[in-house]
Amino acid sequence: MRLLFLASFGRCKKQTVQRRLLPLARAMAARGHVVELLIPPWDCPQEGGRGQRIGDVRVRVLASGPGARGVYPLLGRQILHAATSFAPDSLIVSKGLGYAGWAMRAWLSQGGRAALDVDDLESAQGWGARRHPLMRWSLSRQESRLAQEATGVIAASRFLTTFWRQNSERPPATILHLPNGLLPADAPAPVAENPPHVLLLTRGHDVDRNALSRVWTAILARVPQAQLIIAGGWEAAPHPPRAAHLGWLKKAAYLQTISEAALAIFLPPATPLMRAKSPARLLDCLAQGLPVATLDVGEYGAATSLAGGMVATTEQDLVSWATALLRSPEIRSAQGQVIWRRAQTLSWPRRAAELDAWLHELL
Repeated sequence: MRLLFLASFGRCKKQTVQRRLLPLARAMAARGHVVELLIPPWDCPQEGGRGQRIGDVRVRVLASGPGARGVYPLLGRQILHAATSFAPDSLIVSKGLGYAGWAMRAWLSQGGRAALDVDDLESAQGWGARRHPLMRWSLSRQESRLAQEATGVIAASRFLTTFWRQNSERPPATILHLPNGLLPADAPAPVAENPPHVLLLTRGHDVDRNALSRVWTAILARVPQAQLIIAGGWEAAPHPPRAAHLGWLKKAAYLQTISEAALAIFLPPATPLMRAKSPARLLDCLAQGLPVATLDVGEYGAATSLAGGMVATTEQDLVSWATALLRSPEIRSAQGQVIWRRAQTLSWPRRAAELDAWLHELL
């Protein structure tokens, strides 16, 4: 098949292209499909007009054309023209917001096939709560119409599959549950040799501050030599005792930080926004065989359970698990080995196989 992955925005500020579209596109290309990834430059004009091959995928960033401050009247038509020139068997459109959504509707109206890939909750229950009401209404309406008109919908979480079935005037014809994948490390992290560092990977909004305070206080009471390592962008982050804040890390330092920890904990609040997402940072830990414990929220619990990690229904259970592993290098080593082996089933090649089968049935 010829497949065109279409992003709604660029790579400069957000991670959807790098963490979902590109690895999925590469995995589909590895299966023998002809694959291109098309990126509009409206939010990242410095990349406009660039093209490169990443693996077997051709990545194109369109030139922005006339316009200013993110408003480019002709960009939607440029996207549609690029799609028509590539002549794909199907478009796979991420989020379908803005220019990409306009181009997708035009493509469908011409008889083309297109799947809408949703990996976040854009309504008022999710990211829409942070937008101007008019913008929230416009984007939610655009996404809703596309979900109804698309040949099929790809959803990154079980929550989103249910959301689109229950909250659409006309539910999508078919929905594929396709969480984010991972690329397993060559070997599991040497967790038995690592110091008792507890890793927390976060952007701030994805961690329950009160739960963190309670859990960390309880862990320290049992393992006083433990240290909390917080990595990621978290403005106004708390400063609990024996905690180090690393901030945003580049890829090499980020992976090294994971490999040097004893275990990782995830404490997502039980909100629709957190239930809707497929947590890439958790998958990064599983890929390296790092023992992981999480509260049972959406795909956090689903991915951790499949990999053999700890899915806690209570904070006390999570504390007991973390304490046992911090006290015993042998237990955490065995746990890491299990997680690393089972993580193979969550790989991007496996995700691509699921998408491939679905597209063949769909088309």
